[in-house]
Amino acid sequence: MTKKYLALRVRDYNKLAAFLREQGVKIIHSRLETRDQALRNVTEGLFDLGVERVIDQHELRWMLVEGELDDETINSWSLCDLAMDVDWFDQYKQKIRHCGGVAYWDATYGLAKELSVKPQDRTLSYQVAQPATNSRSSKSRKKMIKKSSTEKSASITNIDKSKKSKKCKVDEFQLDLFG
Repeated sequence: MTKKYLALRVRDYNKLAAFLREQGVKIIHSRLETRDQALRNVTEGLFDLGVERVIDQHELRWMLVEGELDDETINSWSLCDLAMDVDWFDQYKQKIRHCGGVAYWDATYGLAKELSVKPQDRTLSYQVAQPATNSRSSKSRKKMIKKSSTEKSASITNIDKSKKSKKCKVDEFQLDLFG
């Protein structure tokens, strides 16, 4: 099982999750751009370089996924703008972790300039198999939806601001996105 960071176009999270399940892919984390500073900076760099935030009502979202993923399969999905091997990106983050402020931004922006993203004028399409009919009544489903919508969750993000540096030097880092 391989782990990848995928930049996916999301309109309906549930349909996308169902599509990925059908492909044998498990979502470990979604919306990583809100949790990972390096990924957030890379994403902002991509937007600055012309990657569209939204294509055909599908927002760009990063997900950490696991499954039997090969490059050809991932590239065939129109919803995937970019894929990175987890180990490769984590190694890159380790190389720039000592950077602070503008130097950190420059290092992540530099990576964004090197990444190859799919054309932004493409048509997005995917199909999800129709779910089996459920024997529960409509009233029962409405109660379940109401109950689940009242549950709340929160996430805590640790931000370490103690390591600030004016200099940042990143040694040559080979861009081998798929390991």
